[in-house]
Amino acid sequence: MPGSIHALGVAYYASADFNGLRPNTQRTYKGIFDRYRDKYGANPVALLEPRHIRAQMDAMAATPAAANNMLKVLRAVMRFAVDRGLARTDPTTGVRMLRYRSDGFHTWTEAEVAAFEAKWPVGTKERLGFDLLLYTAQRSGDVRQMTGHQVRDGRVLV
Repeated sequence: MPGSIHALGVAYYASADFNGLRPNTQRTYKGIFDRYRDKYGANPVALLEPRHIRAQMDAMAATPAAANNMLKVLRAVMRFAVDRGLARTDPTTGVRMLRYRSDGFHTWTEAEVAAFEAKWPVGTKERLGFDLLLYTAQRSGDVRQMTGHQVRDGRVLV
């Protein structure tokens, strides 16, 4: 149906906005927005209001990170909709992310490290990533940007 949230998704996926995202980001956004479309796709975009989005986020209060990710994707899609004249206003404006506390990720035990190393032998991509993260003392963002050109004489130059 023209004007529906489903139609908005089709237009967004065909846009330069979406296609300019990195492939992993595209997959993530598509997964989140497709779940949203499954629930609300038949509804008209024009009738979507901030109160609806707040209620949807309240319904996801048990998983606040997922609710915040949904809001982040909806913001991108609604910005696209307003820019293209598919919506007059952005209903995500003024909607705040849910606050929550996280204990973060636990530090792996020696047994967990050994189990990973047993499952992924030297030479696999998984093991390479693991070893770079564990043994170079670099931030994950720096490891992701490393290239083979940074290896000389068996050492990683950063």
